[in-house]
Amino acid sequence: MVFNVVKGGIIILLLGILSLSTPSVAFQLNVVGAPTQFYENGVRLCAADNEGNCHWDKYAKSLIAFGAPGIVLAALCFLFVIVFLPIRACGGFGGNEPSEGIFCPGSDAPSREYSRKEVLSVKIIACLCVIPVIIGVAIGLGANQAVGHSVSDVTQYMLTTSNNVTYQLSQVRDQLLSLQFTQDDLAPLNEILNETVKISEKMAQIKTGGDKYDGYRTSIMYAGFAIALFVLVIGVLAMGFNWKRLGMLTGTMTFFVLVLVWLSFGFHLLSNKLDYDICYETKLITSNSSSSNETSIFQSGPLSSIWDCGPTSPYGKLRTLVEDAMQEAVNATCSSRDQACKNLLWACDYGMECTQANLDNIIGYPYTTIEGAYGVPQCAVHCNFDRNRNASILIELSVSTLDNYTSIYHNNIEPLLNCTMVRDTISKFEPLLCGSFFTNLYNISVSSFIVGLFLIPFGILNIIGVKRFIPLSDATA
Repeated sequence: MVFNVVKGGIIILLLGILSLSTPSVAFQLNVVGAPTQFYENGVRLCAADNEGNCHWDKYAKSLIAFGAPGIVLAALCFLFVIVFLPIRACGGFGGNEPSEGIFCPGSDAPSREYSRKEVLSVKIIACLCVIPVIIGVAIGLGANQAVGHSVSDVTQYMLTTSNNVTYQLSQVRDQLLSLQFTQDDLAPLNEILNETVKISEKMAQIKTGGDKYDGYRTSIMYAGFAIALFVLVIGVLAMGFNWKRLGMLTGTMTFFVLVLVWLSFGFHLLSNKLDYDICYETKLITSNSSSSNETSIFQSGPLSSIWDCGPTSPYGKLRTLVEDAMQEAVNATCSSRDQACKNLLWACDYGMECTQANLDNIIGYPYTTIEGAYGVPQCAVHCNFDRNRNASILIELSVSTLDNYTSIYHNNIEPLLNCTMVRDTISKFEPLLCGSFFTNLYNISVSSFIVGLFLIPFGILNIIGVKRFIPLSDATA
C-alpha cells in the first residue's frame, strides 16, 4: 500500500518537475538575434510572426498547453472524487474483504487485524506530509504578495504614461489652434486627440483586466491553500483520536482541495509563459542601442497592437499636419521677403533659394535698403522708415510662427513617433515584470506543486485510515 502511494507520488513529481523546468530554461534564452524558428514555434507574444502579425488562436493553444499539467491533474482529482466517493461511502473500494462505509450500515470493527507497525506507519507518513505542505503554503503566500504589487505597479505605469501622452497632446492641440496656419484645424486635431484618448481607454481596460486577473489568481490560490490547511488540521485530529469516518471524509475533501491547488499550479505556469513572452518583446526593444532600430522593432512587433506609435498612429497624422503648417510658414516668410525685395527695392540678389534649410541665412542676410544694409531682425528694430520696418516685422512674425511649429515638432511630436515615452515606460517596468514578478509567479507554481504533491499521499492515507485508525491497544504486535 505505502509502496503504491510512493510510486504514484514519484510519477506526479516527474510530471511536475518537467512542467516547472520549462519556464526557467526558456527565460535564459538570448532574445537578441534569436533565430526565425524561435518565432515560428509560437514563443512570441500572440504567436507573432517575423512581420509582427498576431495569430491569437495558435497563441491560445500554446498557453493552454503550457498549463496543461495542472489542468490534467485537477481533472484527475475531480474524477477521483466523483467516482470514488459514492462507492466508498457504501463500503466499496475497501479491499478484498468487506468493510464499513460512511453512510451505509456496516460494522465498525476492522475486517482484519492490523499490527502496530501498520497503524503507526500510516499516521507517521501522513504527519510527515503535513510539514512540506505548510512550507509550500508559506512560500506561496510570500510570493503572492509580491506578485499582487507587481501587477498593480506595471498596469499603473502604462495607464499613467498614456494619460500623460493624452494631456501632452491636448496641450499641443491648444498651441496649434493658436497658430496662424492651424487655427482652422480644430476637427482634425480633435480627431487625433480622440484617437489618443482611445489608447488611454485601452490602457485603463488593461489595468482593469490586470486587476481582475490578479483577483481570480489570488482567489484560486488562497482558496486552495486555506482549505488545505483546514484539511490538515482535521486530518491530524482524525488520526490522533482514531475518528475513522472523519478520516475518510478528510481524505475525500483533500481531493476536492487538490482540484484548486492543481488549477493554481497550471494557471501560474500559464501566467509564467505569458509573462516570459511579454518580456521577450520588451527586451527586443530595450536591448537595442539604436533608437531608430528600437522604434522599428516596436512598430513591427506585437506590442504595437497595444500602443501604436508608427506613421499610421495618431502621432503620424499629427506630424503630417504640423509639417504642412511648417511649409506654409516657410512659404509665407519667403513670400513676404519677395514682396519686400520687389516693392521696397531691397537688394536681394544673394544667390540663395528661399527654403526652410536656407531660411536662417536668408533672414539674416544684410539687405541693402535706402537706410543702409540691414538683416530682417535688425531692420525690424532699427529701420526708420515704416515701410521697411513693417515689412521686416511681417517677415519676423512668419519666422516666429515657423519657430513655434518647429519647437512643437521636435519637442512633442518626434518623441512620440520615436516611441520615446513608451520605451521609457517599458524601461521602468521591465525590471519589475521580468524580474521579481516572473520569479514570484514561478515560486507560486513551485509552492502549488509542493502542496499538491504531498496532499495526495495525505488524502490517500486518511482514506485508508478508515480501517487503520484504531487504538494501539487494539492492534496486534
